[in-house]
Amino acid sequence: MVGLLWSKPNFSAAIRLEHLFNRLLSQETLLRIFCYYPIDVFGSDFDSGILDPLLCTHTHLLSGAGDGKIEKALMSAIQETAELPHLPHRTSELVNRKWATLPRGESMILRLKLRDPDYADEILDRARDHYQSSRNVNAH
Repeated sequence: MVGLLWSKPNFSAAIRLEHLFNRLLSQETLLRIFCYYPIDVFGSDFDSGILDPLLCTHTHLLSGAGDGKIEKALMSAIQETAELPHLPHRTSELVNRKWATLPRGESMILRLKLRDPDYADEILDRARDHYQSSRNVNAH
């Protein structure tokens, strides 16, 4: 249900429903809820301003690509763009900072958007290409 609301996009309703689920969870110790959100981590909706209320309603976050391919794709894109004179090369800064409960690749994307918003789109477009290529290789 929360994923459907999120994809509408009705972010505030999805967050309200998460709060209701959390209230239910506080009363039922044996109940576990697993949420799924159709979020494109390379897209514009994957933004800390939009995600902060959502992230605060969860105890654990898992990547849809738990195999590290998001992080690898992002690192490849950053290395490529380091060759371009107009883009700063700040890989170490991105890698060394983590968001509390996010997988590493997703954390790096949010940090990139916060630190280098002028360059994030170009880097993330390249990262998306690397990520999709890695998925296509494994599909064959």
